[in-house]
Amino acid sequence: MANDDSNELLRTGVVRSVDYETGYAYVELYRQDGCGRCHQPGGCGGQSLSRFFCRKEQRWRVACPPQLRPGDEVEISIVGSAVRQASTRAYGVPLLFMLAGAVVGDLVFGDVGALSGAMVGLLPGWWLLYQSRSRAAKGDFVPYIKSWVSQASQQS
Repeated sequence: MANDDSNELLRTGVVRSVDYETGYAYVELYRQDGCGRCHQPGGCGGQSLSRFFCRKEQRWRVACPPQLRPGDEVEISIVGSAVRQASTRAYGVPLLFMLAGAVVGDLVFGDVGALSGAMVGLLPGWWLLYQSRSRAAKGDFVPYIKSWVSQASQQS
């Protein structure tokens, strides 16, 4: 769910593992399957599609505060613009390179060149996407724990 006031994406989940040495924890997010009105009048069927196309569990790596323990229920946040930038990098950049390759290939070799140029154009787009992964692991692209919903019971 999005918070319009601060332009951030908020999700709730349970901490599954904590690595204090690296400073990261893995949070398993609760599924968001849509409105749940699939079989009612006016329902969109989004829940059925979500279950079909999405993995059963989704884990995010987050920065780990020292008091975090496995089993804690937390709310994590990522800046909304980071989600849009990541989508643009993942889909837009390879698409632009593919189209540019298709246009150049078509101008030089016709239809066969357009197809070949599109495939060749994808290669630098994918390479740039691969190279941007290390930059995405810094700054706004890293989700963080915004608040605790509940803490795991202490084991004696």
